[in-house]
Amino acid sequence: MPAPPALDETGAALWRAVEEAWDEPARHDRFVQHAYTTGTLPAAAARYRARAQATADDAIAPRMLARITFLATQQALRPSAPPARPVTRSPLFLGVVVAGALLGALMGLLSKGSCERSSKGPRPGALGSSASARARLGWQARR
Repeated sequence: MPAPPALDETGAALWRAVEEAWDEPARHDRFVQHAYTTGTLPAAAARYRARAQATADDAIAPRMLARITFLATQQALRPSAPPARPVTRSPLFLGVVVAGALLGALMGLLSKGSCERSSKGPRPGALGSSASARARLGWQARR
């Protein structure tokens, strides 16, 4: 029989504790939880599988194998990378928005003078001094 996959030091110590008191569920829970968090579920499954094959009347080993299978499936289905941050949360996006706002405010301040001049009406002599030009604009000559 090939050697089971390796466990880290903590996992090996937890497995020895499980073997010393096989009927204590808390020890099994700690061992399987450690295997889950460290990514050594295959090593844990190999140990429970060997125990189930060696002891036919053991009810704990098949139950723990089923639990490890479930956890391994959940671990495999879990997304490997967190979702990417939205672009609107990046510092670059914030910088572009602030720069655009400042540029817009600056353009508004610089063009304010030219807007005021154009809102006062036409320059004197721009339309000519003819009566027809005044009539087109609806002005009446004052006398």
